[in-house]
Amino acid sequence: MNSFKIYSLMWFVFIVLFSTAVIGLEIVEGDKITTTEYYGLNNLGVSFVFFVVIFSAAAYFFTLLPLSIFIRTFLKATLERMISYTVLFSLSGIVVFHVLFDDYFIESYGLNGGIAVLLFGIIGFSYAVVEITLDSFDKKRTVI
Repeated sequence: MNSFKIYSLMWFVFIVLFSTAVIGLEIVEGDKITTTEYYGLNNLGVSFVFFVVIFSAAAYFFTLLPLSIFIRTFLKATLERMISYTVLFSLSGIVVFHVLFDDYFIESYGLNGGIAVLLFGIIGFSYAVVEITLDSFDKKRTVI
């Protein structure tokens, strides 16, 4: 399996995992916001999911694809790659949390950013497992 196929599959995996994390964060923390001033899953419904999926599809090319190429090229150890993806996704969870929820909502409704770090960390670990698995299939295939 060449790199193009691996990165194409990882693009699909990223869309599913990242969208799931954002929607999960919205369900867990966004439901605490009870004002009509905030437009989340309760107000936008399917449109919110659509926007998240479109954003995820576009974000892969500008953020994770270059990082994946870098990590795959320079970090060969499995543990290093898993830690790198978990930390990167956890940091992105903090960013997504602050993009979704304004400081006013965070303070007024007592929203917890640790949930975002946990959700996105799990997603990062899952992403790393899928990439390492595809990479190992690629290596086994080229050896035979």
